[in-house]
Amino acid sequence: MKQSKYPLHPEPLYVKITRAEFDSLKASAAELAKTKTELAKANKLIKELKKMRTQAQKGDTIRIIEMVGEPRYSGKIGTVEHIDDIGQIHGTWGGCAIQPERDTYEILQHA
Repeated sequence: MKQSKYPLHPEPLYVKITRAEFDSLKASAAELAKTKTELAKANKLIKELKKMRTQAQKGDTIRIIEMVGEPRYSGKIGTVEHIDDIGQIHGTWGGCAIQPERDTYEILQHA
Protein backbone atom coordinates (compact mmCIF):
# COMPACT_ATOMS: atom_id res chain seq x y z
CA MET A 1 0.00 0.00 0.00
CA LYS A 2 1.27 3.41 -0.95
CA GLN A 3 2.21 5.64 1.97
CA SER A 4 0.30 8.92 2.10
CA LYS A 5 2.20 12.16 2.42
CA TYR A 6 -0.51 13.15 4.91
CA PRO A 7 -0.42 10.54 7.69
CA LEU A 8 -4.00 11.16 8.90
CA HIS A 9 -5.49 11.07 5.39
CA PRO A 10 -5.08 7.96 3.25
CA GLU A 11 -4.59 8.29 -0.46
CA PRO A 12 -7.87 8.50 -2.35
CA LEU A 13 -9.29 5.28 -3.67
CA TYR A 14 -10.15 5.21 -7.35
CA VAL A 15 -12.51 2.62 -8.75
CA LYS A 16 -13.12 2.02 -12.42
CA ILE A 17 -16.78 1.78 -13.38
CA THR A 18 -18.52 1.40 -16.69
CA ARG A 19 -20.48 4.18 -18.37
CA ALA A 20 -23.72 2.33 -17.61
CA GLU A 21 -22.83 2.14 -13.90
CA PHE A 22 -21.94 5.84 -13.93
CA ASP A 23 -25.24 6.75 -15.59
CA SER A 24 -27.14 4.62 -13.08
CA LEU A 25 -25.40 6.34 -10.14
CA LYS A 26 -26.05 9.73 -11.69
CA ALA A 27 -29.77 8.90 -12.11
CA SER A 28 -29.95 7.69 -8.50
CA ALA A 29 -28.34 10.91 -7.29
CA ALA A 30 -30.80 12.99 -9.33
CA GLU A 31 -33.74 11.01 -7.94
CA LEU A 32 -32.44 11.50 -4.40
CA ALA A 33 -32.09 15.24 -4.98
CA LYS A 34 -35.66 15.34 -6.33
CA THR A 35 -36.91 13.40 -3.30
CA LYS A 36 -35.09 15.76 -0.93
CA THR A 37 -36.66 18.76 -2.68
CA GLU A 38 -40.12 17.21 -2.45
CA LEU A 39 -39.53 16.40 1.21
CA ALA A 40 -38.48 19.99 1.90
CA LYS A 41 -41.65 21.25 0.17
CA ALA A 42 -43.80 18.82 2.17
CA ASN A 43 -42.18 19.90 5.45
CA LYS A 44 -42.79 23.55 4.58
CA LEU A 45 -46.45 22.80 3.86
CA ILE A 46 -46.80 20.92 7.16
CA LYS A 47 -45.33 23.92 9.01
CA GLU A 48 -47.78 26.26 7.28
CA LEU A 49 -50.71 23.98 8.12
CA LYS A 50 -49.62 23.76 11.76
CA LYS A 51 -49.33 27.54 11.88
CA MET A 52 -52.84 27.90 10.46
CA ARG A 53 -54.11 25.43 13.04
CA THR A 54 -52.67 27.51 15.85
CA GLN A 55 -54.10 30.79 14.66
CA ALA A 56 -57.03 30.90 17.03
CA GLN A 57 -58.54 34.34 17.52
CA LYS A 58 -60.40 35.94 20.40
CA GLY A 59 -63.99 34.70 20.34
CA ASP A 60 -63.29 31.41 18.51
CA THR A 61 -64.88 28.26 19.92
CA ILE A 62 -62.34 25.47 20.30
CA ARG A 63 -62.16 21.88 21.53
CA ILE A 64 -59.07 20.76 23.39
CA ILE A 65 -57.86 17.44 21.98
CA GLU A 66 -54.82 17.06 24.21
CA MET A 67 -53.21 19.32 26.77
CA VAL A 68 -49.80 17.92 27.76
CA GLY A 69 -49.72 17.12 31.47
CA GLU A 70 -53.42 17.96 31.94
CA PRO A 71 -55.51 14.95 30.86
CA ARG A 72 -58.68 16.32 32.49
CA TYR A 73 -58.80 19.08 29.84
CA SER A 74 -59.08 16.65 26.91
CA GLY A 75 -62.45 17.10 25.17
CA LYS A 76 -63.29 20.40 26.87
CA ILE A 77 -64.91 23.05 24.69
CA GLY A 78 -64.58 26.76 25.33
CA THR A 79 -64.27 30.22 23.87
CA VAL A 80 -60.95 32.00 23.43
CA GLU A 81 -60.85 35.02 25.73
CA HIS A 82 -57.38 36.25 24.89
CA ILE A 83 -53.96 35.25 23.53
CA ASP A 84 -50.99 36.46 25.58
CA ASP A 85 -47.67 37.87 24.36
CA ILE A 86 -46.02 34.44 24.11
CA GLY A 87 -48.90 32.92 22.14
CA GLN A 88 -50.64 30.97 24.89
CA ILE A 89 -54.40 30.76 24.42
CA HIS A 90 -56.62 31.53 27.41
CA GLY A 91 -60.32 30.78 27.49
CA THR A 92 -63.44 29.56 29.23
CA TRP A 93 -62.37 25.89 29.48
CA GLY A 94 -60.58 26.34 32.83
CA GLY A 95 -57.48 27.80 34.39
CA CYS A 96 -54.81 26.35 32.09
CA ALA A 97 -53.69 28.08 28.91
CA ILE A 98 -53.21 26.18 25.68
CA GLN A 99 -49.63 26.17 24.44
CA PRO A 100 -49.99 25.76 20.65
CA GLU A 101 -46.46 24.40 20.18
CA ARG A 102 -47.20 21.39 22.39
CA ASP A 103 -50.94 21.09 22.98
CA THR A 104 -53.49 19.98 20.39
CA TYR A 105 -56.85 21.62 19.77
CA GLU A 106 -59.29 22.26 16.96
CA ILE A 107 -61.23 25.35 16.06
CA LEU A 108 -64.92 24.48 15.96
CA GLN A 109 -66.21 27.92 15.02
CA HIS A 110 -64.47 31.16 14.12
CA ALA A 111 -65.71 34.33 15.80
